[in-house]
Amino acid sequence: MNKLLVIPFVAIFSMVSSLPANAQYKSSSNDIFLQAVNNKLIDDGNPLSMIPNDKKIEHGISVCSALNSGSTVNEIAEYIIESLADSNLSQRDAKYIASYIATITGGGVAFYCPQYRQQILTPDS
Repeated sequence: MNKLLVIPFVAIFSMVSSLPANAQYKSSSNDIFLQAVNNKLIDDGNPLSMIPNDKKIEHGISVCSALNSGSTVNEIAEYIIESLADSNLSQRDAKYIASYIATITGGGVAFYCPQYRQQILTPDS
């Protein structure tokens, strides 16, 4: 695995432990999810913070769908990293994408499927 792309995943998993658990798909959960995700992306200077909020919610929920289907956090991360490695992205762009995906993964689990929190906090599961 490309070490440059793994670092954002490892760093963002720690974000989950500080976020409240809320498995409800309510508007307030979406608002809190978006606030946490957007703040992290903006603080990191990630230009992908401009992705529409409805897409961010969709991406966060899709992480839970993948986990519900039996995928592990490691499998999700490895799939994303491998797909990025096959592209012609610059290292900077790949880092932004990896950071976005890690942020969405951490936020999605924290707000939409907290039953998987332990898997995020110990990604070797």
